[in-house]
Amino acid sequence: MFYAPNSYAQLPDIEIMHEHRGDKSIEFSYRKNKPGTYYLKLEFPDLKNTNHGDHKQILDHDYGNLTVLRPINREEEIGYSYTFSYIRGIPNPEVDSTFKYLLPLKTSGTARIVETTHQNAAENQEVLLGNWISYIITKGESFPVHAMREGVVVEVRNSKSDSISQDVRNSVIIEHKDGTYANYQGLEDIKVLPGEEVNPNQYLGEAQQFEDQKYRLDFSVNYIYSEKFEKNRQNALKQDEANFKFLKPVFYAKNHSGTIHSGKEYTMEKTQEIFTQDFSKRDLRKFKKDPSQFNWSN
Repeated sequence: MFYAPNSYAQLPDIEIMHEHRGDKSIEFSYRKNKPGTYYLKLEFPDLKNTNHGDHKQILDHDYGNLTVLRPINREEEIGYSYTFSYIRGIPNPEVDSTFKYLLPLKTSGTARIVETTHQNAAENQEVLLGNWISYIITKGESFPVHAMREGVVVEVRNSKSDSISQDVRNSVIIEHKDGTYANYQGLEDIKVLPGEEVNPNQYLGEAQQFEDQKYRLDFSVNYIYSEKFEKNRQNALKQDEANFKFLKPVFYAKNHSGTIHSGKEYTMEKTQEIFTQDFSKRDLRKFKKDPSQFNWSN
């Protein structure tokens, strides 16, 4: 499903509904107005005539059921109040640490890649949250940016359509099947929409001009780390303060399969085996019949 850029601008990410049924039970359900997977906590601080603990659930459909409050005494109504909180992502997912990512470049594209971390950013007096790892490609001219892995676009920030400040860099976030997220920051002429399923090496847009007039792409892979999430809910449930764990992905490139050596030049290369790592059996059969429908090209 595609989500038009402004179709949910005034809607909350998650809506909770409840319905009183004839047997005096109360059924809770949800509606998800944005693409991607969400983690929900539904809490009942004050309950009467029912036994029910707090409810936690992964929301991976656009709508669905949550839980039901059932009366202890069927002759009386249930007394209740509830609160809920949520965050995009699955806390502590089963990450595939052996997955081989493609470089975010066109096939045969070459670039020098610099790794930057929380530690060296602090030395340069940059202010960023968390214990993070990111990668930077800088060139003197704009260059095409491509997806490193199959996934679903969950966020597109485009200054032209969102009417945000021009000094805010445009970005795309793609959710992968193992619960990780790829973040691409510094794009213009973005070609994907929220809710769109993207193939590996699919064109996302062009690198955006940065402060020094060069063109710069920042990219990273992360996921929500559950330990702090459980201990510090109030902070963790704010998306901009969530405790993310950043990966040092294994990248596949020409004459290379491993983590990035900061400052080294790499050339984008792909094979059918690497390209189809995330494919389902059905997609593999379709790919063998007609690879072009997945934007495959040698």
